[in-house]
Amino acid sequence: MASFRIVSIPQGGAPEEIRKEWIGIVLPLKKLLSPDEGSYEYNLKVRRQQPRSFVTVPVRTALEKLTKKSRVAAEWFYVNLPYLWLDRDFCFGVDEVEIFESD
Repeated sequence: MASFRIVSIPQGGAPEEIRKEWIGIVLPLKKLLSPDEGSYEYNLKVRRQQPRSFVTVPVRTALEKLTKKSRVAAEWFYVNLPYLWLDRDFCFGVDEVEIFESD
């Protein structure tokens, strides 16, 4: 099973101090998508990004891991993006992560 570690501050609409908390977290890789496979990626402010390759992870899984590192950062997502609990995925650019095989 492939996983990824977040190695740089991810893009997005959350404040930088919140996004910084993702660094170092290891998550299971759900999908690896090229710009052609997914449509355009959107950040949290729903502004169009440049097409890029990215990895996905279920929101619930990601926030469980984030909560263990920073309750404050996780709380930001719970408060500001309550619609995310509808079986959605977070995406991180491949330039923001290190992908590896895990057991």
